[in-house]
Amino acid sequence: MEEPTKKPTGLIFDRVMLEHKCDWDSDHIERPARLERIINRLEATKLLDECLMLPKTKADPDVVIRSVHSPEYIKKIAESERLDMDGRETLCASYEEIYLAEKSYDLALLSAGCAMEAMDAVLDGRCSNAFAAIRPPGHHAYHDQGCGFCLFNNVAICAKRAVTKWGLERVLIVDWDVHAGQGTQYCIADEERIKLLSVHRYEHGHFWPNLPESGVEHEYHNTINIPLHEIGFGDSDYMTIMHHMILPLISDWKPQLILVSCGYDAAFGDPEGQMRITPAGYAHMTSALKATHIPLCVVLEGGYFLESVEADAEWTVRALLGHTLPRLQLDPCRPSLVDTMHAVIQQLAKEFDAFKQFLLFESTLRTEKGLPPRTLSDESYTGKRSVSFPYKTRGLYVYPQRTPEVIAELKQQLANIIASQKPAHNGAPVALKHIDVSATADGVERLLTELLNGSVSLLTVDEHASTTVANLLASKQCQRLELDFRPVGETFHVNLSRHPDVLRFAMSLGGNPFHFALHNILLPIAKSGTTYPLVVVNCERAETDKWLNYLLSAMTSASIPVIVQYTTATHGEEEKGDAKVESTAVLLSLVERYAGLKSVFM
Repeated sequence: MEEPTKKPTGLIFDRVMLEHKCDWDSDHIERPARLERIINRLEATKLLDECLMLPKTKADPDVVIRSVHSPEYIKKIAESERLDMDGRETLCASYEEIYLAEKSYDLALLSAGCAMEAMDAVLDGRCSNAFAAIRPPGHHAYHDQGCGFCLFNNVAICAKRAVTKWGLERVLIVDWDVHAGQGTQYCIADEERIKLLSVHRYEHGHFWPNLPESGVEHEYHNTINIPLHEIGFGDSDYMTIMHHMILPLISDWKPQLILVSCGYDAAFGDPEGQMRITPAGYAHMTSALKATHIPLCVVLEGGYFLESVEADAEWTVRALLGHTLPRLQLDPCRPSLVDTMHAVIQQLAKEFDAFKQFLLFESTLRTEKGLPPRTLSDESYTGKRSVSFPYKTRGLYVYPQRTPEVIAELKQQLANIIASQKPAHNGAPVALKHIDVSATADGVERLLTELLNGSVSLLTVDEHASTTVANLLASKQCQRLELDFRPVGETFHVNLSRHPDVLRFAMSLGGNPFHFALHNILLPIAKSGTTYPLVVVNCERAETDKWLNYLLSAMTSASIPVIVQYTTATHGEEEKGDAKVESTAVLLSLVERYAGLKSVFM
């Protein structure tokens, strides 16, 4: 399998950022320990040794910061360093939910500068991807005011720099912080070369920031919102969003850079988000973006349950490094998410073929099963935004329901989750192994065992050894997903376990059939670890094609064990275009084996 030249993962942080703290409220949840715990965890796990440490730098306030923020606002924050604590608190009361320490202006310049350095390192080729562990955070900051713990909008500054300095035409910001990134939404509104996709808790506007423009329909043409209307969303829900929304958008729009506003406040145990993403869940979301081989820069935002924050950051970095990830237990996604996704897809289908394709696909399946057309849910805004000034600056974050006993129980539950999610080995990058005719039965047995326990991520098998492998797999009674992958003219033919040809069916819908099949069907089914612990790809020629490379890269990046068996045979011209698409009901029965997709396609 050919892969892009291996480049390091960039990492940037500065312990001086720990000096940004709320002097007048020791209970404030945006506290130095958020970053300190991340740094300590990366040191303890030796992950720092595997990363390229990037030079720390401050953003120029007169050039870089002004690309997003007004001179008047920058001046006010700069002047705060000359105020005493009372003066700074008074200034903060004129904004919505920020605080300023003695050095916060300088540290905000450093935070923005480090995010910018991480992005530059990815774009100039020093790194394949990068993680900026920084604070103060940024995605709530407006053009002319701080908001929601954010002083300068780090990710918006990076995105603007990407299109102005680097000349990029398509920059995608993926914001999975649990709060809507409304500041970023406003700051990029004038730049068509940037798109924001924000996944956030919303509850029809009853969750902060309580804005109608954080819903599905709004006037900001380059923002895509996926609003969540319940608490308790976890790995299955977010991976459904990744496969049915984010990856198809990436395949269709083809961004040249992906920036992630990486909040960990949708994590298990977080008092703000009250969601349930696990450390492995963040790893798999990160890995899915990494597998696109598009320059990727991850920028820290929120996250307030410290045990989750440090573990989530660790596994985010492991994913960027290419470590083997734990398998996820994927369950049915929430019905409310299915409804919201269809509302969003209806909007996106106006612009993107990938989502037109999805609607046609689902419509065909519903017709096949005799179901009526889907009725869209009511996504209307029923919230109320009420902000008055001077804004309250103390006692904002008291969670009476979280007694010490409750917190201790959450910590124990998280520890149990983390223990259950560890990969079979130490998580280091794994080798790819090849089996040829010289391999003994014992040798093949050993390699298959290594594949199934996670010590090897990919086995390639030539035609002379394929019978031995097939016999051993049969003896293990291993449940597996079989993909027959072969060229048919200028396209590729993929069969799923002798079921209907997904690609030919998808081709009839237009758009990009390979990416549709990969992201909406193949990968989600393969990621159902309880049903398919192994994927076998049968190829009919030895040389690696770009589509096969993409398929295998996506599979192995998601820690899905893969066996590639190839022969040198090719199909004759007479087979081009003559295959019949079988009943879509058979395909539906296959898709339904993955519980997370069952509700989506029904």
